[in-house]
Amino acid sequence: FKDALSIYEICAICFKASEAFQELESKGGEFGWLDLSNCSIHVTDDVLIAALDCFGSNLIGLSISGNLGLTDQAAAEVGWKSKTLEYLDVSHCIQLSDSFLNALSESSDFKRGNKLKVLDLSCCYDINETAVIVLLQHMPILERISIAGCSKLGDAALKSIFKHLKNLRSLDMSGCVFITPQGMEDAFSGEISCELEDIRCTGCMYINDKSIKNVFTKFSTSLKVAHFGGLRNISDRAIEFAPRYLENLNVSGCFNVTDKSLIHIRNNCEAMKRLELGGCSGFSNKALAEYLQYASAKGIEVVLPAENISGLDMGLKLDPEATKSLKHKVAKWLFVVLAVGLATIKTDLMSVGQWIRLALFTGVLCILYIGVFIIALLLFH
Repeated sequence: FKDALSIYEICAICFKASEAFQELESKGGEFGWLDLSNCSIHVTDDVLIAALDCFGSNLIGLSISGNLGLTDQAAAEVGWKSKTLEYLDVSHCIQLSDSFLNALSESSDFKRGNKLKVLDLSCCYDINETAVIVLLQHMPILERISIAGCSKLGDAALKSIFKHLKNLRSLDMSGCVFITPQGMEDAFSGEISCELEDIRCTGCMYINDKSIKNVFTKFSTSLKVAHFGGLRNISDRAIEFAPRYLENLNVSGCFNVTDKSLIHIRNNCEAMKRLELGGCSGFSNKALAEYLQYASAKGIEVVLPAENISGLDMGLKLDPEATKSLKHKVAKWLFVVLAVGLATIKTDLMSVGQWIRLALFTGVLCILYIGVFIIALLLFH
């Protein structure tokens, strides 16, 4: 959005965010996007209410993600004071419950002018199915919804999503462990008008081959992204229905997926751009080598951990983000060890022996770091 305001900019203007909002409003400031995410120290109920009082009527996007101190009382004001919202992110606000959703459902102004297209409820652990089902009835143009980590949501919520959201494009239900194969079948049994492009159900432990087959066949012409990481009940019998337009597939940790799936993906998924296979022990080295050669020629990104490329001489590079993260963790660990070691030495009272001890300690750390760096170069070249 063109006019955006974050809590960091607000706090730079004034020590108290609520006073900053009033200062900005007095100068005629209007903002379409307000990002108050991950600022638990600064963003309290009073701050959110002050922000909505000043800018609520013009907001298009609002993110209050990760603010652990926000309660239903303040969040409920969104329904009454922000009638133009298209994007709402309340993920990881762990104190929010059904009262917040009920307030949105009961707000006549919000329902009448509802323009919401994106709703993120990830890791709002206390919301239940009844409140979600009622709310979805008032979301006619919602395109993206995330209920990832909402552990109380199950089959009824999933069925309601596909029943009421006619414009749905993206669904993240990762970690919703109470969604069952029967629930998936019921959700897809009726007429579905949406054209789903992105589905993520990583960690939904009960989902099986039939469930994934239903997803693939129901959205064969629209589905582009499918994340099924950690689904131990799926196998080649599901992947063989992967549609030709699929661009991004994650089957990491799916132990029953074998060479047959790689052959199907190569022969049928013409639009594939990224394939994640971490922890899939069912692939042979030969099949992996053949697919990696094909992927290299086609520009397909294949993500594999080190244990999957044992014996392969493909010049394969691991996921750059994973490599970068590992190096950062190693450097951080070495720094912590050095800091702890130095903290045990009182430099103002150090004897010659203690200085020698410090020099030896530092030398050992340097050797250790160089060794780790050499190993990283060999593994992640």
